Amino acid sequence: MRRVLIVDDEKHIQEALRSILAQKKTDYHVIGVFSDCENLKENINRLMPDIVLMDIRMNNDDTSGLRGLRLIKENFPKVKVLMITIEEDNKKIMKAVKNQADGYMLKSELGSTLFKAIDIIFDGGLYMNGKVTRKMGEEIAKNEAKKRLLLNGLTNAEQHIVESVMDGHLEYKEVAKDLNKSVETVKTQFRGIFRKLGIQSKIELVFAIFKGKQKI
Repeated sequence: MRRVLIVDDEKHIQEALRSILAQKKTDYHVIGVFSDCENLKENINRLMPDIVLMDIRMNNDDTSGLRGLRLIKENFPKVKVLMITIEEDNKKIMKAVKNQADGYMLKSELGSTLFKAIDIIFDGGLYMNGKVTRKMGEEIAKNEAKKRLLLNGLTNAEQHIVESVMDGHLEYKEVAKDLNKSVETVKTQFRGIFRKLGIQSKIELVFAIFKGKQKI
């Protein structure tokens, strides 16, 4: 059973998350609900969650959730963190990715996608709304110099992988389907991309795509 901690200042979101997770009460146990990041380190140390569902903006503080994310990853690196928000703000998304968030979800999709997102995260993947990822891809696509810098040194097959990610495909299965390849082939090509770009994960690849840099 996965132990879930909720950190969100909106009561209706807290209740919505509780209600959704209760649909699979044999798989998920909500161990705590908090409205801010005060005493977050102590609460996590006491409750030991497997995953934290946390808003980016709480109590009129635009960066409270990001500070909480950094605290968790610095002190509890094994704890997964799914950021939830109403915003499609690229700057905040990339700050979350840079600080090792395991996923970024819009509150509007909680009911339909929460379990999928958590499964992806615990399978070692990064969950990010496809619409958000496409927006980021569109930004870098506008800048051909950044795109060439990112793709330089990659094989044609690896470039197709990166372009698929830019189109919003973040799961191995999604990329495999998009490119009509096997999942194992896609995983092998991802490893080649990681090695050449000096990164270690799909999270860092998304950041590299957005920033247009080979080293991050």
